[in-house]
Amino acid sequence: MDTQRLRFQTIIPLQKYSLILRSDSEKVIDAVRGWVDHDIAHYHTIDESSPRVPIEVELFTSRKPPGIDKPTHLDHMATFEDIKFYSDNGHIILTFGDTSFVKIDPKKGIARGFVSGEHLESPWILSHRIFYVPVLEIIRGMGVCYIHAGCVCRGDKCILLCGGSGHGKSTLTYALARSRYSYLSDDAVFVQNHSRGIEIFSFPEKIKLDTNSRSFFPEFDGFEKSPGKMEIPLKLTKIKNIAVSGSPHALIFTRIIPAEKSELVPLPRSEAMLRLIGQSISLTSKRSIESNLDLLMKLTGSLKSFELKMGGTFEGVPELIEETLFA
Repeated sequence: MDTQRLRFQTIIPLQKYSLILRSDSEKVIDAVRGWVDHDIAHYHTIDESSPRVPIEVELFTSRKPPGIDKPTHLDHMATFEDIKFYSDNGHIILTFGDTSFVKIDPKKGIARGFVSGEHLESPWILSHRIFYVPVLEIIRGMGVCYIHAGCVCRGDKCILLCGGSGHGKSTLTYALARSRYSYLSDDAVFVQNHSRGIEIFSFPEKIKLDTNSRSFFPEFDGFEKSPGKMEIPLKLTKIKNIAVSGSPHALIFTRIIPAEKSELVPLPRSEAMLRLIGQSISLTSKRSIESNLDLLMKLTGSLKSFELKMGGTFEGVPELIEETLFA
């Protein structure tokens, strides 16, 4: 191990896990620290009653560590955007645009890789791709399911808000969190088996809203327009309560429709399962796929599912959800 060369380190608490990032470049550490919402992360540090499970990521920039290189004769498992996944004797190797590489040992919970000069200058790629994707693969290997969804909570009862990009998931999450619900995530959650049933938690990141989403809420009137989503610390929003974890209570799938009034309609469990699979399944491990499917079947089998057909305004939507789910 070349830990003596990795002078910089940061630790991110995540429920029962500790995400430990080491690097020989401060830019790598700063990119991940800049992505984290430290007010949310604080809540993950409160319960220290049990030891945390370490997940370690080591990223080199000055030289490639031994065994970390572009795969040439390995089985190609999957591709996600510009990331390619390869299998190597129980390990997973990720390539990012053919210049940066990470090798993952799922059993040990360790990922080691090389970051190219091109990617070193992109905080978003460093944090959201080269750091976060290996963490996802490791945590999936521990039986945790990742779902692309927002989440708000009433007490410990969580509402999962699912939907494709551009269908109002983040906007709805914020609308609910600024009214009467606690905020857990606007974009992604983790689902795992727990002694009390199923538990939901999330990575402590900033909320992400684009210019159109922000236009619904007066507190963002002074914000500059942005071509994509802006990452906003929760302290700059109207969100008052933060949830670290909870139990699933309902599934809502969002869909924007060309109408003024919004409508919340029941969704068959089979349809909910099909939609949820597209937001969550891991492509890299048979064990992870089976674990994901088991958890998704438990979710859709035990929860009421709905489709929220969202009109041109969010007026009345929080009340509609409240009346349907908690009346």
